[in-house]
Amino acid sequence: MKYKLIVSDFDGTLCRSDNTVSEYSRKVIDEYFERGGIFTLSSGRNTVSLRSRLVHAGLEKRNIPILGLQGSVIEDNLTKRVLETTTLEKENVLWFAGECERLGLYYHVYTPTEIYSSVPNEYSDYYTRMTGVDMKFVGNVKEFIEGNDLDFVKLFAVAEKGRNVTLARELKTAAPSGVELFTSGPFFFECISSLAGKGNGLKKVAKLLNVDISETMAFGDEMNDASALKAAGLGVAMSNARKGLEAYADTVAQANDEDGVAKIIEKYCF
Repeated sequence: MKYKLIVSDFDGTLCRSDNTVSEYSRKVIDEYFERGGIFTLSSGRNTVSLRSRLVHAGLEKRNIPILGLQGSVIEDNLTKRVLETTTLEKENVLWFAGECERLGLYYHVYTPTEIYSSVPNEYSDYYTRMTGVDMKFVGNVKEFIEGNDLDFVKLFAVAEKGRNVTLARELKTAAPSGVELFTSGPFFFECISSLAGKGNGLKKVAKLLNVDISETMAFGDEMNDASALKAAGLGVAMSNARKGLEAYADTVAQANDEDGVAKIIEKYCF
């Protein structure tokens, strides 16, 4: 088999717009495993939220590493043992928090297992509904970061559609060393360690599984998937992907609602 490891984004990629994974896609993934391949998920969600989505893809009983928080945390699915964690330097966490405060933006911060926000609001309510993970409310988030010696791995901010793209670009230019910024949705942009990211996560998983990076395939639909598409032996952008992602891909799949992931697996792996 040319591609022994497949790492796929979930939302907007494997998952359809009705929040399901088709039976057809599940069967193709099962057959890929039967042929000796390994299929897993990579997401901006934390691993608690991501693990709840494995059922939809029929992966909940698979012995696979899963990648959460933009590749910052890699866990063994069955044992929940943490295999890799990539944290942000505290001064970089404070830099991004300070920029969000200066710009008047809603933001929250992650450790590998928790999410910390200021106070309950429409953004925190939406995110909890979307991910199924509750937040801890700490008042002033920047002061909380300053006063706690925790392993912070990601920050998530919300801005108007289009402005998030502009801000991510501007802040990336001004960012200190060790920081990576990108958009992850129509209103979102995020900050992680430059040593993390889905591309680095893919490389780490490939090494853990003794798979050459040329034998990997990656799927995605947002700009946070760009590093994975670039790193993989075959990078695949969905046809419903954010404009510009195709520049990082080797090929384009049909849309998530048309089982694009499964059809590419059939084309290149069966």
